[in-house]
Amino acid sequence: MTIHEKPLQVVIGIIGNSKGEFLLSTRHTKPIYDDYLEFPGGKVKSHETNEDALIRELREEITIHAEEFYAMDSIVCLFDNLNIELHPYRVKSFSGKPMANEEEDIIWVSKEHLKEKKILPGSIEVFDNLLS
Repeated sequence: MTIHEKPLQVVIGIIGNSKGEFLLSTRHTKPIYDDYLEFPGGKVKSHETNEDALIRELREEITIHAEEFYAMDSIVCLFDNLNIELHPYRVKSFSGKPMANEEEDIIWVSKEHLKEKKILPGSIEVFDNLLS
């Protein structure tokens, strides 16, 4: 398999709560890394801005509407022979209650326990930024 030249554009939402925990989703239904956790998000469609994709993905995956958010530094990484450009967004406020909506589960994980979890490659740099 060859590595794609142009990176696939992916957005993720970094959502925290008042207890200092972050929202992660399982990957049980995915063909690879099925025992890992990831931030909710997904691919940017060709007609979307990153921000529109973030709002759509969070609505589809965890049934919330992101209201206030800001971009963090983008990360280019290799994921299963795909070149991915990961666009993390720190979600400061949202409406609705987070609920898993795509046959996956969601969990809240404290900063102290993030390093103990199996996290999808590419998100490690995001975690390092959160922990610093």
